[in-house]
Amino acid sequence: MSEIKKLDNLILEASNNDKNVLIRGELGSGKEYTAQSIHNNSIRKNNTFVTLNVTTITKLTNKFSCLETADEGTLYLDEIANLEYENQLNLIDFLKTKKVKDQNSLKTKEYNIRFIASTTKNLQEEVNKGKFIFELYNLLSEIEIELIPLKYFGEEIIDLANFFILDYCKKNRKPLKQWSKEIADVLPLSSKFQRAKSNH
Repeated sequence: MSEIKKLDNLILEASNNDKNVLIRGELGSGKEYTAQSIHNNSIRKNNTFVTLNVTTITKLTNKFSCLETADEGTLYLDEIANLEYENQLNLIDFLKTKKVKDQNSLKTKEYNIRFIASTTKNLQEEVNKGKFIFELYNLLSEIEIELIPLKYFGEEIIDLANFFILDYCKKNRKPLKQWSKEIADVLPLSSKFQRAKSNH
C-alpha cells in the first residue's frame, strides 16, 4: 500500500469517530493540515477548528475565549509536548470532566470539544523522562497518527500535496485545483508540499 493511501486511511478512520487524536511528525510534515482534514471530514465539520500553540498558555482556565470558540468543534493543540506541567494537570481535569470554572463568576461551564494534538517529539519517551504525564498521553492518544518524513514519499509527494489542496477547496467551496504536470516537473520534491501548504 502506498504511503499516501495509508495516510488517507488513517484520516478516514479518525474522521469517522469522535475520539481524541495525537499526531506525531517532523517539522513541515503536515501535522496541522492532517488535523484540519480530520476535522473537515468529521461530524464537527460545520463547526469551528481552532488552533492553539500550547506555549502561549499561561493557565488553561484563562483560555475561555478559545474554549468558547471551539465549543462543538475541534481544538488543535500544537506542540503538546511543550505544555507546562501545571497545565497538563489542568488539561487532564478538563478532558475528564469537560468542565471549567470561571474564575470571575465562579460558575462552571461545560464544553463539547474534540481535541487533536500534535508533537514533533516522542511522547512515550517524554513520559519515561517524567516530562509528560502518562494519563494525559492516554487521554489524547485514543487514535495515534505518525506522519513519515516527506523524503520517504518520493514522487507521491505530488499526490499528498493534491490531497490537501482538494480538501481545502472542498471545505472552502473554491474551484478544485491540483498541481499541474508542468509545475510538478519543475519544482524540487522538497518544495512541492511546502508550496501547496502556503497556497492555502
